[in-house]
Amino acid sequence: MIFDELPFEQRSAILASVVAPRPLAWITSRGVAVGEGTEQGVNIAPFNSYTGLANSPPLVGVAFSERESEPKDTLANIEATGEFVLNIVTRTLAEAMNESAREYGRGTDDFQRLGLNAAPIDGVSVPRIAESPAALGCVVESIVDLPPSRCRLVVARVVGAFISEGFDTVGADVLASVGPLRYASLRDPFTLPKVWG
Repeated sequence: MIFDELPFEQRSAILASVVAPRPLAWITSRGVAVGEGTEQGVNIAPFNSYTGLANSPPLVGVAFSERESEPKDTLANIEATGEFVLNIVTRTLAEAMNESAREYGRGTDDFQRLGLNAAPIDGVSVPRIAESPAALGCVVESIVDLPPSRCRLVVARVVGAFISEGFDTVGADVLASVGPLRYASLRDPFTLPKVWG
């Protein structure tokens, strides 16, 4: 099969199923005020195209697909403020994460809408999701266009972290995306011996 000849939806489904599992980035970002006396709410949205890029300095990358008309609220906020928080998603937060993907107007405070609580994190002014057991505060290093796609890659330095006491990725039942609208937890991990230098 010639991949480029497939319909967009089929190509997307294949990539989502083959490039798996993918960690979920539940991103909190803050909009900028549009006038004196106005305040933008905190946006919460899930993304499944993110990864760790480097350890020293600690860098993460999040890919955003562009809309035809305007950038997604999260990307627009990140471009405007230069900071965001990556919150991990556990099984107990799955429904709230899914609901956070719903489109609402700019200025909506998603913490209030989703019944979640905000908490501070070192290094950035954007709050983390208090119910998430681990989060990374991030500051943008660069935003890279990914031609010929309509995607942009945000490369950010981790400047703050929150890790709940006793946090364990498996014990916390962290979720990953494993296909279109499919998720899996990490309840049955195993280890292999290190064989590389």
